[in-house]
Amino acid sequence: MIIKIFLVFLKIGFLGFGGGYAMLSLIYHEASKFGMTMAQFADMNALDGIIPEPIAINSATYVGQMYGGFWAALVATVAVSVPSMIFVPLYVKYEAKINKNYYLNQILSCIKAA
Repeated sequence: MIIKIFLVFLKIGFLGFGGGYAMLSLIYHEASKFGMTMAQFADMNALDGIIPEPIAINSATYVGQMYGGFWAALVATVAVSVPSMIFVPLYVKYEAKINKNYYLNQILSCIKAA
């Protein structure tokens, strides 16, 4: 069960773009496979508004605690954070090259206009 929770929240961490609210539908879809009801999802959303943490971290901890206890909550929290732990150091390492790339800057300028 803990490995399944880890893989689910690792997937959510990698595929969840746009912030916590954008990730909620993916979190509900994946958590419903564990048996999460709409009432439990509503409770999770209420806690997300009360607790001052990122929504993905709160949701991972909540779902992990509900379906696997303390260790599953810890594993789910770490799993949803792993993509950030990978991509942020990579970005910092190559930030100067990325900012100096003419083609990338032109593409981003076009995206901003759109």
